[in-house]
Amino acid sequence: MHTFGLGRRTCLGQNIVDDETFVFGAAVLWAFNLGQKVCPCTGRPVPIDTQATNSHVILEPLPYEISIKVRSEERARQILDGYKEVQAQLRV
Repeated sequence: MHTFGLGRRTCLGQNIVDDETFVFGAAVLWAFNLGQKVCPCTGRPVPIDTQATNSHVILEPLPYEISIKVRSEERARQILDGYKEVQAQLRV
């Protein structure tokens, strides 16, 4: 991957970043339903331009709107309980 370099100069943190990205993605999908946002005025889905990116060397998608809803009250409670456990340690 371009981001982490190649050969002898490969970033030492690549494996942990890959693992953490997987765990984060799995946690988001466990906790939330993700979907296309619906315009409150028209009731139509807001289109997402899948080809819209920035112009940097490492491409990133431009911001887009999405619907994010918690999957259940139980999962919402677990998320908030987990946040309360670590809240004092966070630097926000």
